Amino acid sequence: MQLAAVSCQGMLDVLPDAVLLLDERAKVRASNARARQVLGRRADELLDHSALEFVDDEPQGVLSYLSQASASGSALPGKLTLRTPQGPTVVGAYASAVPGDDQRLVMLRCVEQPTTSRMFRALEERLAELRAELHHERKLQSEMHQALAERDTLLSEVHHRVRNNLQVITSFLNLQMSKHGPGEARDVLREAQARIQALALVHNQLYRESNLDQIDVARLLPSLSQNVIKIYGAMDRVTVSTALFAWPLTVARASPLALLVTEAVTNALKHGFPDGRSGTIRLEARQADGRAVLRIADDGVGMAEGERAVGQRSIGLDVMQALAAQLDARLEIRSEEGVVVELTFNAPLDAAS
Repeated sequence: MQLAAVSCQGMLDVLPDAVLLLDERAKVRASNARARQVLGRRADELLDHSALEFVDDEPQGVLSYLSQASASGSALPGKLTLRTPQGPTVVGAYASAVPGDDQRLVMLRCVEQPTTSRMFRALEERLAELRAELHHERKLQSEMHQALAERDTLLSEVHHRVRNNLQVITSFLNLQMSKHGPGEARDVLREAQARIQALALVHNQLYRESNLDQIDVARLLPSLSQNVIKIYGAMDRVTVSTALFAWPLTVARASPLALLVTEAVTNALKHGFPDGRSGTIRLEARQADGRAVLRIADDGVGMAEGERAVGQRSIGLDVMQALAAQLDARLEIRSEEGVVVELTFNAPLDAAS
């Protein structure tokens, strides 16, 4: 009997897979070298111990699997999770009945998964994590797009309402102007109307644009100038020419710029083209040392030396100086075959928006 046991042990040791020989109560009767290596146990630590001590699966399921293998005439495949020093390790299991001296035994062969299979499993797990992360990112992006769409809708509605309110104020001014004949009161109301309509044009253009944060100066200023000329009834004698480049500004900067240009064009109409005089107002924008320079020039009567001193104390010039400071720009007004108003921005063009 001892010789038979030694012979059985020798045959088990030559097998490359981990093998346990179990009795009908699932106790270990023999083990091979590979099984001891995988489980990290000595032979005496396995002998007469229940196989359930080395398996992480549900005990009743393991016993049922071994019982079916004992009654089967061929190897019964399965899958087990072994408790190893490296942690739980899933192996392929093949249990088959073998005759013993006085009872039916079960030989349990555990086939370890190749390293490549473990690598693929790790990759699959990582891919699953990445898919979950991607799904989360897409959900966040969807929520962000929805929030941006709602924001754009609200901004559009704000610009629409501001524009409408300014139009209402303009209508009231028209009613007031109709009650006054030519004179100082009518001029004051007309100047106020031009300023209000300048702001209305800014909001009107923003309302129509897909970008609700910025406005193109090259599109705003021509409409703005034409509107002022229309308010003063000079469409048939004063024309506007432009040479502007695409120049985006935020509404916070476009509004004071619109007011400044309105003041400049208004002054040109009032003082440069008196008594029905005809002429041209030219709007030009250029870049100088990476900075934007805006030039509003007319070919009107210009300013006499004495008139400049009066002009320097005028409310319109004070307003223009205040607006230039708000824009962080330098304002220069000079007589040059008419009057030239030049606005030079201090910040570089890409930072002046």
